[in-house]
Amino acid sequence: MFIEQILRFASIWSVVVPLLLGLFYFGKLSFDLKLVTILVALSTISQFTDVFLPKDDSLKNFVYNIYTPLEFLFLNFLFKKYMEGKIDKRIFVVSSISYIFISILFIYVYGLTAQFLKEWVCVNNLIYTTWILIIFYKQYSLANVIQFNFSTPVFWIFIGLLFYAPVASLYFSVYDYAQQPNLNGLKSLHHIVNTSMYICFAVGIYKDSLLKYSKILNNKRT
Repeated sequence: MFIEQILRFASIWSVVVPLLLGLFYFGKLSFDLKLVTILVALSTISQFTDVFLPKDDSLKNFVYNIYTPLEFLFLNFLFKKYMEGKIDKRIFVVSSISYIFISILFIYVYGLTAQFLKEWVCVNNLIYTTWILIIFYKQYSLANVIQFNFSTPVFWIFIGLLFYAPVASLYFSVYDYAQQPNLNGLKSLHHIVNTSMYICFAVGIYKDSLLKYSKILNNKRT
């Protein structure tokens, strides 16, 4: 129980690292990483709601449920430019349109304040997992050689999401069951991958800021 509490603390506050880096370097960031920084800022509001308003269920539910489609919107913009083939683009468009109809259905049936829509979060992460696997398959598997470009900032964003999304899909699909005291292991796993994701985001933001600084230096030398 004590370990789970420590991991939960780390999971909640880990979002501060990419947030502060993103705000500090915001003017130097590429469009993609500016999107990520704004998304992290929205995520910070969502995560801190649980800390500072633990008893206001209606407000917490509203904040969580509003964040879910906003997260999808920002990541949709991010992923779109990396979908290259016809089949990839078709899957992307179909999944995006399907998500709109699913979201309307969730809001119509459940509203935004009555409960936390964990099924909605599960759908988000299933789609993210699909998109990431498509991109990684195109970029690495078809090259016959696995080439992980650690210097590319967006790689760190995708790898962070790849850590998080599959586990989040599982976790939120059994969310109510996972809240039982004897299932701290599953909650701890979610805390770990959430923390890992934000650390990866921080690395991506920092590397992106360095790229622009390097370009400025190179221009001055030439």
